[in-house]
Amino acid sequence: MARVNDQRATPIPLLLAALVALAFVFGLFPVWDFDLWGHLAAAQRIVETKSIASVDPFLWGVEGRPWINLYWGFQLIALALYTSGGTSLLVIAKAACAAGAVALSIAARP
Repeated sequence: MARVNDQRATPIPLLLAALVALAFVFGLFPVWDFDLWGHLAAAQRIVETKSIASVDPFLWGVEGRPWINLYWGFQLIALALYTSGGTSLLVIAKAACAAGAVALSIAARP
């Protein structure tokens, strides 16, 4: 939809698509968060033991400390992506999630 009075106006859908593409491109940067490796280790334990631990298996000095793993779903998905394509696939998935969030925000606007 171009403005009526401006012959050079860019259509709004094209700008919105460019915004989604830009969000994807901005999401393409290396994984710097060290928590990722902890999440992958927790997911590996879930796969190996076929259960979600209720005691933190990674802390030393406070053995037996209760643990509620709220991120088990994310951890299993991240492990599946990592075993399928390494950190490159994790980065692409992160960028796709960023673009999807922008697209969903655009779709939800009045």
